[in-house]
Amino acid sequence: FFSMMKSGNFFVFAVVRHPFSRLKSAYIEKIRGNRPQALNVIRFYEARGKNLVGDARNITFNDFAKYVCSIKEPRQYDAHWRPQFYQTSPDVIPYSRIVRFESLDEEMFDLSKKFGLRWDSRKLNRGERLDCQDSNFSIDDEVNKKLMETYKIDYEEFFY
Repeated sequence: FFSMMKSGNFFVFAVVRHPFSRLKSAYIEKIRGNRPQALNVIRFYEARGKNLVGDARNITFNDFAKYVCSIKEPRQYDAHWRPQFYQTSPDVIPYSRIVRFESLDEEMFDLSKKFGLRWDSRKLNRGERLDCQDSNFSIDDEVNKKLMETYKIDYEEFFY
């Protein structure tokens, strides 16, 4: 498999997203949406005496960020908030291009022209968004510092 990718006969790319935007999205969709991915976060806080009544919607963004920063092993992260470096393995996989989600339409349009394909951004799965104001995403300085440490590898590897 790796020899095929390294052969130069394949165009290998990955799509990455700004770590903080990705974390906000995970919070909105998985935590505020009370999805199954929130269960470990609920257990984490209930084990520490916080009564969430089994409902992740009672978790603040700051608390969610603290939980994420408490994880030390990459395998223990949920895929939705695991640092992308561990998802994409750019140290092993010889990517032809790293596409940033923030400029996905433009980059995919360029790639579609390069390879003679059609790109229709209207078909992107944009998901149902829950209404969350920016004020819901405040984090304290200590948590911000820990987030920067947690996602340092993404900021460095993907130039964010």
